[in-house]
Amino acid sequence: MKPFDPYRLDRKLMRAAARETRALKAAGPAAYRAALEKSFASYLGRRYCLLTDSGRTALRLAVLALRPGGGTAAFPDITHPSLAEAAEGFKLLPLDIDPRTLNLSETALKKAAPGLDLLLLPHMFATPAPIEAALRLARRHGFAVIEDASQILGGALRGRKYGSFGDIGVLSLSPYKPVSSPFARAGALLCDSPEIYKKLLALNPPPPKPQALPFLKLKLARLDATLETSRAANAVYRAALKDYGRYIPAGISPKTQEFPLLIPDRAGAEKIFKAAGVPLERIYKPLRLEKKLPGVLPVADEYWRSALHLPAWPLMTAAECRRAAALVKKHLDRFKTAPAPTPGKKFPPPSYIALDLTYRCGLDCSFCFVKRHGLAGGRELGLAGWLKLIKDLGPGAKKFYLTGGEPLLAPFLPQLVKKLNALGHSSLVTTALFAPAAAAAALAKAGPGEIVVSVHGWPALHERSAGAPGAWKTALRNLELIKKRRAPGTRLTLWCTINSANHARLHRVWKTLKALGPDGIAFNHLEFCSEKDLAATQGLLEGAGLSTPMKSSAGLAKGIDAKVLAAEISKIKAEAGNSVSFYPDLPGPALRAWYSPGARFKKSGFCRGQFSAAWLSPSGQLLTCQPLAVKIGGPETYNGPAYAAFRKLLIKNGGFLPACRRCGREPYSSAGRA
Repeated sequence: MKPFDPYRLDRKLMRAAARETRALKAAGPAAYRAALEKSFASYLGRRYCLLTDSGRTALRLAVLALRPGGGTAAFPDITHPSLAEAAEGFKLLPLDIDPRTLNLSETALKKAAPGLDLLLLPHMFATPAPIEAALRLARRHGFAVIEDASQILGGALRGRKYGSFGDIGVLSLSPYKPVSSPFARAGALLCDSPEIYKKLLALNPPPPKPQALPFLKLKLARLDATLETSRAANAVYRAALKDYGRYIPAGISPKTQEFPLLIPDRAGAEKIFKAAGVPLERIYKPLRLEKKLPGVLPVADEYWRSALHLPAWPLMTAAECRRAAALVKKHLDRFKTAPAPTPGKKFPPPSYIALDLTYRCGLDCSFCFVKRHGLAGGRELGLAGWLKLIKDLGPGAKKFYLTGGEPLLAPFLPQLVKKLNALGHSSLVTTALFAPAAAAAALAKAGPGEIVVSVHGWPALHERSAGAPGAWKTALRNLELIKKRRAPGTRLTLWCTINSANHARLHRVWKTLKALGPDGIAFNHLEFCSEKDLAATQGLLEGAGLSTPMKSSAGLAKGIDAKVLAAEISKIKAEAGNSVSFYPDLPGPALRAWYSPGARFKKSGFCRGQFSAAWLSPSGQLLTCQPLAVKIGGPETYNGPAYAAFRKLLIKNGGFLPACRRCGREPYSSAGRA
């Protein structure tokens, strides 16, 4: 058996294909193709199917049938070039992707939707794109949707097959896809509308070569079994890389044929694979770069810098998957400790910037760092001060994390968000919404990329955690205001900190949050520091001439039963799947260690935030981060001696200080992601 053979299934089916070829000759190509088209339509639950000579042809015909007059066509920046080529003559609009799924970002689509005539929406990596949201926006704004289900053929959403949602569904049936022929390319067009079907027929779609048809028939009949072999390969990868989960995008399907990772130094990994003779799957160059289109799309750029695709082809053996995974681990183990900065080296301007706009807040949460460290009080910058500081932080598109305290108490927040939008930056605002209704409405209208609202349970439990009577009623009023008045493209996420009051009923908490109708839900594991870890950290910092106001907080974990919590999390994941995030996402043993203050919770990698992010206090002081709150100086000290000393201290101590063991914050917990 040839190792790492993408055509293994084809070789297995050769004899059966020979028998089917005889049947094709007996029936005649046209009749055989017509019967196969009915099989495809039936499998996907569509009324009509037309087979053609390639997926590229299918895409172009779909565009001509739906929008012959042209207009503006959008597609995700990370996809096959044929999607952009199919919309030749249109104004092309690539959109950014979701870092969890590597598919089209729903937030980006919402912003673009009012100006679209056509959306080409592929499901990349067998992972669902936001098709339902796309259809809602299409009905509202009048654009057509071409759904490319080539990489997700066989997948379904609530019993309905992907490829059956768009105005037209398109399939590329090119070699070594789950349904394909090794001898010739093919494509398919699927629809339900008689009018659209007539338009497609009028375009005279060229049929596939007859020799492709027997394999298409055989592989469609056994598609579910084929997908199980891809699932098995994915499962082996996930098991082999269980300690490297931070490199696997959280929302990627367990059935994908190309297992994507986002890693540091991809070129180094490619050399290791080449030397071992192990093939890798293709990486998608952003279409914006390939077609020389305008735009700044940071998530797509991050994918292009760091993506590595492992093969997960049908009938791959577990041994082959383990071999590929071993090569990945060999590469990634180089990054368990960050490379030491060379003397005098300057880091590029930070791409992620957290602004503590104010430390004022009407809540009294026991797990709040601001309260615990005594950070409140002192000078606060106004809008002009923040804008000057943002300029001083250097060029490039950045992601801004606007937080506090309660940032809604900063009266200039809406103006700051609008300014960041105008400068091409993205922004995320955290809030407990314990503020006047006018402030919430103004924020919604300003249009940040995401609003993250802290909600810690049902009404009584939320107010108990927040330590403020009336917190639920005020938050709910403001939440409804934001849902009604938010700008197109603003994502609404509900955020819950796991604590002693809610951990044993977390499933009920999730149901409460889900009923509020957010776009996403996230749980943050309680962050705390033991006396021992704090003392060790203080000693290390003093040796470098630095200090931290951090206080011991192990008592916060008292009463949290990790076994009960693990069961609650399992129930949530079983029902919610990838729609809910946990920061960090901990397997059972790690979860027990996290909530055992006496245990030494181990973290591999290094704190990426200290090399690519900046955190600033309300007065504009540069901090290492809010949890540790080591003061560095003004923004100009990002590459100064004090920060260099802190970074070297991190590297010398394995990438994290002892007090950082139970930090779940991105990017500060994204160990090893350079």
